[in-house]
Formats: sequence, C-alpha cells, structure tokens
Amino acid sequence: MVGRITSIGPIKINYYETDYDKGYKGKLKSIGTVKFIYFKDTYNNRKANIIGKFKQQKGQDRRLIIH
Repeated sequence: MVGRITSIGPIKINYYETDYDKGYKGKLKSIGTVKFIYFKDTYNNRKANIIGKFKQQKGQDRRLIIH
C-alpha cells in the first residue's frame, strides 16, 4: 500500500486488500471504529450507476467527524 495513510495518532485507517470477488480491493475499509460498506461489483443498477460504489457507514468514533 504505497502512499496510503494507515493512521492518524491513535486512529487506525484500514483498506480492503484481497476481496477480489466483491471488487473492494484498495477501497477504504474503516477509520477507527467506523466501517465503510460498498455495493458489490456484481450488484448492477445501471439507472443509478452505483456498481461498486459507497453504500453506507456503520459505527461511531467520537475522535472523528465524517460528513
């Protein structure tokens, strides 16, 4: 993972590494206790053009604010 931020102080930042079957490789997985969820590449909604894109976030971490 060349050139990626892996932590800011005590807050760890994680990325998907090997989820090839879902198409998540290299995408942001979590910041602290906040997890990010994406639509799978196999999910196809052509009208909305959302293949493999951000779906939702779960969890909270009082150390950071996400808009």
